[in-house]
Amino acid sequence: MRTLGSIRGAAVWLAFGPAMAAAQGNPDLLVNLTKAGLGDVPTRNNVAFVATISNASSVQAANVLTRVTMPTGFTNLATTPAPGSGITCTVAGSVVSCTAPTMPGNSEKTFRISSTAPATIAGQSQSFSLAGVIDPNNAIPEGGPGNSNNSDNLTVNVVTRADLTVSLTGPPGSVLTTQVAPDLVYLVSARNAGDRAASNLLVRATLPKDVAFVRVQDNTLGTCLQNSTASNGALNINCTLSSLAAGATGRVRILGRVLGSVPDKVQVTFAANVDPSNSVPERNDTDNTAFMVTTLRARADLVASGRVTTSNIRRLGPPLGACSFCRATSADVRLSVVVTNTGPYASPATTLATQWPSAQINESQGPGSCNTSHRCSVAVPALASGASTTILGGARWRHDSHDPASGGIIITADPNQTVFDPIIGNNATQVTVTVQ
Repeated sequence: MRTLGSIRGAAVWLAFGPAMAAAQGNPDLLVNLTKAGLGDVPTRNNVAFVATISNASSVQAANVLTRVTMPTGFTNLATTPAPGSGITCTVAGSVVSCTAPTMPGNSEKTFRISSTAPATIAGQSQSFSLAGVIDPNNAIPEGGPGNSNNSDNLTVNVVTRADLTVSLTGPPGSVLTTQVAPDLVYLVSARNAGDRAASNLLVRATLPKDVAFVRVQDNTLGTCLQNSTASNGALNINCTLSSLAAGATGRVRILGRVLGSVPDKVQVTFAANVDPSNSVPERNDTDNTAFMVTTLRARADLVASGRVTTSNIRRLGPPLGACSFCRATSADVRLSVVVTNTGPYASPATTLATQWPSAQINESQGPGSCNTSHRCSVAVPALASGASTTILGGARWRHDSHDPASGGIIITADPNQTVFDPIIGNNATQVTVTVQ
C-alpha cells in the first residue's frame, strides 16, 4: 500500500522505460492515484481524486479499462474525464470503471473522481484506502514488466473538525435593524457546527465607529473585554472561551452608546468575527464573519408656542340692517410662533401649519402660503438640540357685530410627522384672538 508521499507511477515508468516495452512489441499500461489538494479531509467534506493512466510503450493500446474501488463510506461519486481524452465512465456502488478507446504510445490521460467523505469516523482521524487497477482482466498483452505494475493504492486520512459560524441580531432580530440613539444593543452568537470541539476560541465584536462600549449581558462566551481597537478607531470587544463543544452555541449581548450627535436615519455597521486569526482547524473558515447594518433614529422634540397682538382696530360703515347699533369692526392681527427643539438630537427641516378662523378673516397674510380656507404653511429650518426659530405672520380681521369678536388660531409644528419625535403632544397649540 502506498501513501501520498510514496513513489508515484511516473517513477515506475522511468524505471522500466518505453524502450523496454517497445522491445516486447506490446503496450505497457500504468495507473497512478492522487488526491486533489493536500492535507487531511474533514468529515462530510467534498474531496476529489485523480487517476492518471499512461502507456509507457510506443505501441498503441485499445479499449483500456481502469477500475477504481472507493473506500466504504465515501458517497456522491461522480467522474469527470479530462477534455479530449475520450474516456467514458460508469459508477456502480463503490466501484468506478472508466474506459479509454485508445491509448497511443507514450501517452497519458486522466479522469477525476469527486466524492464526499464519511459523516462519521472512528476517533478523530481514520485512514481509508483507494485501489486502482488498469486492465483488470488482463485483456491487453503487455511488454516490459507486463501486468506487474498495473495497480496502485492510495491512503487518505479523514479527520473530525470544528466548523465555526457567527451571526448578529439586534432588538428586532433582523439583519437590518433600527435602534434609537444613543443606546445600542447587539447579540453575538458563535456556533460550532462541526464534530470536534474548538479550543482556545476567540470571538471578536467590533462596534460602529464613535460608539462607546458600555457592558455585556447574558454572556456564555467566556471572558469578554474591550481591550483592542480596530484600525479605523472602532472598539473591539474580545471574548475568549477555553472550549466550544461540537454542536454548541455561545452568546453575548453587547451594549454600546453613541458618542456625540448623529443625524436621524444615519446607518452604522457592527461586525463580528469568530477565530479571526484562523488558529482553530475547522471544516470551513469562509463563514467566520458577520455584519449588521443599523439605522439610528435620532430623537428630537419639537414644541410650538404662539402669541398674537392686535392693532389698527377700526369701526367701519353705518349700522348694519335692522341692528341700529351694529357696525363692522376691522383689526390687524399679528401672529408670532416660536418652534423649539427640546430633544437630545437635531431635527431635520419640516413645516409649520396654522389654521385661522375663517369666519373672521377678511384678508390672510401668512405666515407662509395660505389657501382660501385660511390654512397656511411655512417652512421650519433644521434645528439643533435646544435651538429655536421664530415665525411671524398676520391677517386682516373683520367682524360684523356689536359684540366682541373672538377666535382661535391653531398652530401645529411638523403636521405630517416627518421628524422622529416620539412626544407629539406638544407639537400643537392654540392662541385666542379677541377684537372689541
